Amino acid sequence: MFMPVLVVWAIGLVVLAGLVTQNAVPHEQLLLDPNYTGGLPWYTGLVSNLMILVWAVATTAAAGAAFVVRRAGRPQAEAFLRGATLLSLLLTLDDALQLHIVVAKTLDVPKPATYVAYLALSAAWALRSWPELQRTRWQLLAAAAGAFAVSLIVDQLTSPDNTTALIFEDGAKTLGVLAWATYFVVTARDIAASVIPDVAAEPADRSGLSG
Repeated sequence: MFMPVLVVWAIGLVVLAGLVTQNAVPHEQLLLDPNYTGGLPWYTGLVSNLMILVWAVATTAAAGAAFVVRRAGRPQAEAFLRGATLLSLLLTLDDALQLHIVVAKTLDVPKPATYVAYLALSAAWALRSWPELQRTRWQLLAAAAGAFAVSLIVDQLTSPDNTTALIFEDGAKTLGVLAWATYFVVTARDIAASVIPDVAAEPADRSGLSG
């Protein structure tokens, strides 16, 4: 009964132990809220933090639907949603940890190169999953892609000190994230609804239920 939480706690304790035993970074910088340690107002980064939560919603929706279609024995839909989960997770971590900046500095490559890499991964997922993608409300995903494209174009053509450009860049990105999450929530709902009768019809021993 307690095994799942014991496993999660064990992983958490290992991570915490690694954080507190290292001396390269002050512990409070790793454990406390950055606004608190930096003496910044509570609302600093509010939109950015909310968008990370929206990314997480999209990732969770895709992962949950992948689990459902796997139980229903639909490998194509499972592969489609599994790829979506990994891609969405990568984008979530990138937004949360600014991986594109870290990678660009570490490898000494232009920041646009990381954008090209993400675009290539997204295109590979879309092409591989094209038959399944066509069965979904792909217009929502197209809207997200268009908003992201606007954000990237503004980012590359304007100065980061330009407040008006920043509003357009982050505004377009915010709309893109919202459209991305909407697509996966709606897609997860549609796919799950289509296979729920199949899942419900499984024998009790396969579903893990008894009695």
